[in-house]
Amino acid sequence: MIKAGVLGAGGMGAVHIKNLHGNEYVQLAAICDTNEALAKQQAELYGTAYYTDGSTMLEQEQLDVLYVCIPPFCHGDIEEQAAAKGIHLM
Repeated sequence: MIKAGVLGAGGMGAVHIKNLHGNEYVQLAAICDTNEALAKQQAELYGTAYYTDGSTMLEQEQLDVLYVCIPPFCHGDIEEQAAAKGIHLM
């Protein structure tokens, strides 16, 4: 079972969240968005944890893959943090 996290719960993030949830080989472990209401809404819909800070999500979850679904100017160093933990990036 692949444990997945999604950074960004709106737009494309919502599409990926829905598809990951429907994949029998994936456990949707966590959703993160700076918009807490949106993150919480998606998490409640799909029965998973939610975060408003990507670094905190990476510290608290044991992810195999991270879907980064936020605009490029918002990325910061989240990819480097994930890669340092051996988390695959999508």
